[in-house]
Amino acid sequence: MNIEQKETENLTRASQKLDSCPFCGRKDNLILTVNPYTMFATASCETCNVKMKRSFSGNDRIRELLEELMADAWNKRADLKTEE
Repeated sequence: MNIEQKETENLTRASQKLDSCPFCGRKDNLILTVNPYTMFATASCETCNVKMKRSFSGNDRIRELLEELMADAWNKRADLKTEE
């Protein structure tokens, strides 16, 4: 498995942690992208064009934490929307 395949596998796994979009309710159009060099992450819904962004710098463990943080931030936003 090359580096690009491993990155795709990691992002697919991380994207599965995202709850559905709080605006349209869809889960199948959610995308989590992480730039491994800058540790810049974006969670977005392609249906609504809603995006959240986070960035850090560091090693692989920080990358894993960034993926978790991004999923948690997205999911918290979903909780806030459903409470209204």
